Amino acid sequence: MKMKLSILAALLLALLCAAASGEMYSYDEATGEATGTDLQAEATETELEGSHTLTISFVGDCTVGEAYEHRGYRSGYIYKLNQHGWDYPFSNVADMFAWDDLTVANCEGVFTTRRARKQQMALGADPKYAEVFKLGNVDMVNIFNNHTLDFGAAGRKDTRAALDAQGILWSDLNIPVTTTVKGIKIGMLSVCWPIRKTQLENAFETIRQLKEEQGCDLVIVSAHWGKEDNYKVQGDQLKATRFLDAGADIIFGTGSHTLQPIQYYKGKIIMYSMCNFTFGGNGGPKDSDTAVVQLRFNINDDGSLTASYLTAYPFKQHKDGDFRPWQLTDQKQRETCLAKLWTDGNGQKVKSNLPESFKTTGEVDLIAWQRELDGLPPVEEPVVDETEDDDDIPEDEIDEGGYDENDEEWNEDYVEPDEYGGISAWELTEEDEEETSYWQRDDDSFVPDDEEDEDDADDDEPYREGISTVGGEE
Repeated sequence: MKMKLSILAALLLALLCAAASGEMYSYDEATGEATGTDLQAEATETELEGSHTLTISFVGDCTVGEAYEHRGYRSGYIYKLNQHGWDYPFSNVADMFAWDDLTVANCEGVFTTRRARKQQMALGADPKYAEVFKLGNVDMVNIFNNHTLDFGAAGRKDTRAALDAQGILWSDLNIPVTTTVKGIKIGMLSVCWPIRKTQLENAFETIRQLKEEQGCDLVIVSAHWGKEDNYKVQGDQLKATRFLDAGADIIFGTGSHTLQPIQYYKGKIIMYSMCNFTFGGNGGPKDSDTAVVQLRFNINDDGSLTASYLTAYPFKQHKDGDFRPWQLTDQKQRETCLAKLWTDGNGQKVKSNLPESFKTTGEVDLIAWQRELDGLPPVEEPVVDETEDDDDIPEDEIDEGGYDENDEEWNEDYVEPDEYGGISAWELTEEDEEETSYWQRDDDSFVPDDEEDEDDADDDEPYREGISTVGGEE
C-alpha cells in the first residue's frame, strides 16, 4: 500500500513533532494520518480480513546526489538525473516497488543547499531531489550512517524535512519510525558503526519499546556497518544475532558497498550488507553486483506473522555509468551475484543456513525449509480430483445449463440427463422428428410416445448435437 499526494499536509505535522531526540514519528497508511508522538503512542490499524500476505522489498545504499567536490560534472548523478528525468534511477524497479507493501532503502547522502563540512566525499543534493525516492516508490529509508553529518547538524535537519515533504518515512539515531500496512504495525530503528555498549543497549531498549509499548508486529533494525569493499562479515556485524535475540525480526545491513551473505537465524532474516543500489557517490564501482531482496510474510487469522518466502533478484548498479540499476537475466551472471549472498561458513564467520539451491534460484520457501530443518516431512500437496462433478458447478448454473459432452463447451440450454429419460430440444431437425415420435406437453418438454420403451429409449438414444435430455414426470 503506497502513500498518496493527498496526505502531504498531514506529513508536515510529522516534521514539526519529530525533531526532539528519542522521539518517534508515525505514518498510518490505512488512515492517511501522520503524527509526531512519543514511544507510548498507538497508530490506528486496519482490520484484518482473513489470511493474506505482507511483502517488503529491501535495497542498499542509495545516494541521490554526488560528492560535493564533483558537483556539476557531466558524468555526475545530478547531470544524468536532469538529462533522463527524475524517475530514471528507479525506473527498472518502480513497478516492483509499487506492487509490494513496503520498500526500504538506506539514504546515504544529505538533502541540503548548505556548504559541506568536508571537501572529500561529502554526499548530497538539493532537497528537491528527495522526490526521486517517491517517484521510485520507496517508502522508508534509514538516514543514520557515516554521511549523515557531512553538512553538519543543520544538513541533517534539512534531510529530514526534505523526506517529510515527499512523504518518505525515515529513521535516525534515537528516532525510530512506525507505519501500519494491512493492519500490521512495522517499526524500524537505526544503528551505525561503531556500535559500542551504549548504542547497543539503547537499541535493545528501543526494540522492547517498539514491541511492548508501541505494539509493533514486526521490527526492522537498519544497521550501517561493515568494512568497505570487503565481502567478509566482521566486527560489529557479528552482533547481528543479538538484535534478533532482543526481539527484532529483520536485520537490514548496508555499508560495505559489497553484497554480503544473507543468514536465516531462528526463523528470522539477516542481510549483512546489501551493497549500493542507485549510488551517485561512485560512478565506477569495483564490483557492480547488487540485489533487491524481498521477504514475504503470511498474515495469519490471529494477526501473527510467519516468514514464508525469500527472493533475491540479482542486479547490476550501472549500465554505461547511468546510475540506473538493471536486473540480470543471464543465468551465469545471476549465479555469480547470488553466490555472494550465500555461504556455508567457509571463509566466513557466519553460515547462511539456507538451502544451496538459493545460489542458483535466489528463492527459498521458508516454511518448507523450516520443516526440513526441524526434521519434519514436507507438506503433501492436496490431490486434485479432475473428474467432472455436478458439485463443482454452481447449482443455479446446473439448472440453466451445463457442459454438453458432444459440443465440449458450455451450453446454457443443456441440462444433465436423469432417470426419466425425457428429451427436450431448442431446435429439432426434420431428421430428428422422423426418428422419434413426440407429443407436446404444456411445459414445452417432450417425452416419447411409447412409455413402455422409455428406459430402453434412454439407453439407446445417443446425445445428439442440439438436443439434450431433461427429467420430469407427467
